[in-house]
Amino acid sequence: MANLEDEYQYLNEIKSVQIDFTLFGVRATNCLKRAEIFTWGALAGKSKEELFSIPNFGETTYNEVKRILEGSEITGLLGEEHNTISELKSELAKVNERMKTVSFPAQVAGWANAVVDAERVGDLLSSSIDISRFPLYIKEEFESFLETPLEELSQEFRLTPELIRMFLSQLDDRPREVFEKRVMQRRKPSFREIGEEFGVTAEAVRRMLVRAEEIHRENLKKNQFLPLRWMADRYRFQVFPFRFFPKGEGDLRSFIAESVPEGFYDVDDFSVDNLIEFLIWLADLNCLTEDNWLILDEELFEVTDAAFAEMTADMKLVELREVAGTFKDLGHPRPLDLAREFLSSKGWRKMSESQYGLWKGSAVEKAVVVLEMEGKPLTSHEIVEIIGEGHSPGNLQNAFPHDERFVRTDQFQRYGLSKWGLEEYSGIYEEICERIERGGGEASVKAILEEFRRLFGVAENSVKVNLKNGSFQVSGDVVSFSENFEFDPVDPSFIDDAVETPEGWGQKIVINEEYLNGGYSFQISADIAYANGVRPGDRLMLPVNVDPEWNGQVSVIWRKQGVYRRIDVGRHRELLQRDFSIGDEIIVVPGREQVSFFRST
Repeated sequence: MANLEDEYQYLNEIKSVQIDFTLFGVRATNCLKRAEIFTWGALAGKSKEELFSIPNFGETTYNEVKRILEGSEITGLLGEEHNTISELKSELAKVNERMKTVSFPAQVAGWANAVVDAERVGDLLSSSIDISRFPLYIKEEFESFLETPLEELSQEFRLTPELIRMFLSQLDDRPREVFEKRVMQRRKPSFREIGEEFGVTAEAVRRMLVRAEEIHRENLKKNQFLPLRWMADRYRFQVFPFRFFPKGEGDLRSFIAESVPEGFYDVDDFSVDNLIEFLIWLADLNCLTEDNWLILDEELFEVTDAAFAEMTADMKLVELREVAGTFKDLGHPRPLDLAREFLSSKGWRKMSESQYGLWKGSAVEKAVVVLEMEGKPLTSHEIVEIIGEGHSPGNLQNAFPHDERFVRTDQFQRYGLSKWGLEEYSGIYEEICERIERGGGEASVKAILEEFRRLFGVAENSVKVNLKNGSFQVSGDVVSFSENFEFDPVDPSFIDDAVETPEGWGQKIVINEEYLNGGYSFQISADIAYANGVRPGDRLMLPVNVDPEWNGQVSVIWRKQGVYRRIDVGRHRELLQRDFSIGDEIIVVPGREQVSFFRST
């Protein structure tokens, strides 16, 4: 059942316009209003049969409606570009006739299907036209056309095994064999090996291959081999301007294999592996860098690489969208994908949907990233669990106190980053010692109790137990160091790793990553230091006795009331980096006037 809009298609241009009922007689007006037809679009959507079902609507009223639809009144509503209804009908007839004769270009269909993965005509056509304005029969025909598979329109331009055979057959037998051995095989024999098989020199084989490739590149210009050019375009289109393949050639082959047509898996005379190697040659993608980038635009890659390096300098944690924003500003069409590739290729690990951490170095370096990400203090067990690489929580916890980037924050051995400005917690006993030292020899008991509960979450009773330690004396609200404190030294000869040297007693230390690059202090036996004249409470900056000479100074710190029988020897990273390597065993001799460094021999 055809509607009025099928015959009077121009009504779609005024479908929302209210009907001027002064154009109609009384009967027609009453009939239309009774049927709740108040706009030209509502009228256009009715068929003749539907109109005749309206009470009192007959042939005379129908003819009156048609007269109005074909009259000058409607022409005025449509605009000045339409002078008469007859002209409108003539234009529509011409459009309909052209639609019957127009065919979709087969080459366009083939290229779009092969290169940009378009599957139907509608994938290529983006139109601002509102097809709801089309008459029904045109709308249905257009929608059907949009759903037409491009493959049906480009049968003559399909990539087939026969086409590749035809392409390879453009060479004579021996050049073709050289090409297949050097290009289409995973394990590529050397020129010398092929030369021995053919009874010619390696140089002759090389020249043969060069000539074979020149012939093939020239043949690719022929229209019969368009599908091969399109496949090359497809891969370069997806790679351009550069792309990262994490696993190198294996990932590149997988990327190529994803687009191999199914029909190629049943071909006997060359394998899918042969085809993949051929397609890599076809698209000229034999240029993976050492760090697994496939770069088609060297200049743009250098600019992008420099922008990435500048943005991430001195950072441990970055936002994915910030990196993508930098790439977007450079004009990259897929900034998010490219940001992920750059981060992955530069050793960054995905920490969450939005953040990446610099995942290099020791567990301590990765702990910095984890804390940056979490934004709160964590225990070594929590950090190791997030790292997920089987590191020892104990080793990590032992390393934290010697790295100035970390600070212990409570009695539960949670560590945060020093740059957060958190109060360092070194145990209740040590914290009391620090408060006394800060106060010039005394501190308020009440203030200590309140502060320790607030900052470190320790129980008041635990603090009071430590205040009763013999190292302290309490008088009212004041706590100070006991006058009776004494260090009872042990003979260094009983200390593990102790070595007697001409400069005094020393201790063996094995250089590791934390000492060499992390700036960790050496933990030296207090008994060894005592034997050399260092005393509890000393905080010294001393010259170094080392060969060759070094003009720097190292620190020697002995906390007077330290719980552990050891001192810190620090600020030596520049010296270590100058003279030593990871794994070297050295002897450190802390004295009161200087610190000596010897290689262990």
